[in-house]
Formats: sequence, structure tokens, C-alpha cells
Amino acid sequence: MTQINDRIAQIEEAMAFLRDRAENCRKIMVLSRIVIVAGATALAAFFLGLMRFDGLVFMGAVTAILVALVTLGSNKSTRDQLLADIARKAAERDALIDAIAPRAVETPARIGNVAPLRRATD
Repeated sequence: MTQINDRIAQIEEAMAFLRDRAENCRKIMVLSRIVIVAGATALAAFFLGLMRFDGLVFMGAVTAILVALVTLGSNKSTRDQLLADIARKAAERDALIDAIAPRAVETPARIGNVAPLRRATD
């Protein structure tokens, strides 16, 4: 029984680690989307004549968009893999918990001569 409990604890620890990594991927994805919008806004300003054309800024905007697209795609696929790993770990944990066969414990209205505590109402 203790081996199963230890294994469940290890799985939950691994799930927490994977969730943290997935959250980091999500944050990078949000940042990538912001960079894409900023780069597209700069390009649109050039094309609409709102900004004077500057080759360095133009190349920076194009580069930012391309790098952000690659980063977004990479982190999306990594996050999808992490979420699938989390689901597998959760299924493994649930199977171990089912193997223990826990039983539901009902809260009795009264234990011996002691009544359950009640909150005082104002």
C-alpha cells in the first residue's frame, strides 16, 4: 500500500512539473502573439505611409514577425505534448487510486455523545 502511495505522490509531483512547463509555454505563446502584432503594426504603418520608411526598422519588423511565428509554433506543439503527458499521468494516477479501492466515508450526524460543531450565526 505504501508503495502505491509513494508512486501516486511521484506522479503528482511529475504532473506539477509538467503543468509548470506548460504554463511557461503558454506565456511564451502570448509574448509571441504580442510581437507578431507589433511587427505587423509597424509594417502596416510603413505601407499606409504613417511612418517614414526605414530599412532597418522594416527588416527588424519582418524578422520579429518570423521569429515570433517560429517561437509560437514551437511552443504550441511543446505545450500540446505536455498536456498529453499530463493526461497520461492523470490516468495512471487514477488507475492507482482505483487499485487502492478507497471507500467513501460519510460524516455521521453524531459521534458517540459528541454533537458536530456548528457555526454560530449572528
